[in-house]
Amino acid sequence: MSAAAMAGRRACSRRWGCEVTGLTLSGAQLAYAAAPIRAPTPGWMQQDWLENDFPPKVSTAVLSIESSEHMVDKPLFFAEVARTLKPGGRFANCV
Repeated sequence: MSAAAMAGRRACSRRWGCEVTGLTLSGAQLAYAAAPIRAPTPGWMQQDWLENDFPPKVSTAVLSIESSEHMVDKPLFFAEVARTLKPGGRFANCV
């Protein structure tokens, strides 16, 4: 999760009041992302997307910023996106 991705998730949460959960494998990135800000904060988890514990059809949107190219199993990455999206949900992938 890059600094730009963290800022984007914070902005979405602040601007639209939506619930945002960010995932990263890095403890250092997690600590930076969870640092206090003056706005509603997104939830942050240190977790592997390829082994996430989200229930099926839970997300209205999945946003991948500078992460899909690093996934070791691309078909599983996209399968998890499809599994966690609600019907009609949106997926955006920025590489």
